[in-house]
Amino acid sequence: ACYFTGQNDKAEAAYKQLVRMRPESDRAYFALGNFYADVGRMQDAAASFRRAAAKDSRNYLNHYMLGMVQFRLQDFTASAASLEPPPGTSSAA
Repeated sequence: ACYFTGQNDKAEAAYKQLVRMRPESDRAYFALGNFYADVGRMQDAAASFRRAAAKDSRNYLNHYMLGMVQFRLQDFTASAASLEPPPGTSSAA
């Protein structure tokens, strides 16, 4: 609710509190990354999505969002690597 009312400092603090409460979870880092991407802080978003992907490498959304942020940062090589399927998996449906 803080984000939607323009209270970005409070929103960021709330997301960081989630990270402190569940440091082992990729979901808190994913949520923080989404917040940073929404407010245009792409370097911070990339760092959060990178942490989310490290916490749960099987969750494709962590890699997808990291790749999208890296693309927006014009780091095309890293973006392409993030969007590749993990080794041992197939990209075919």
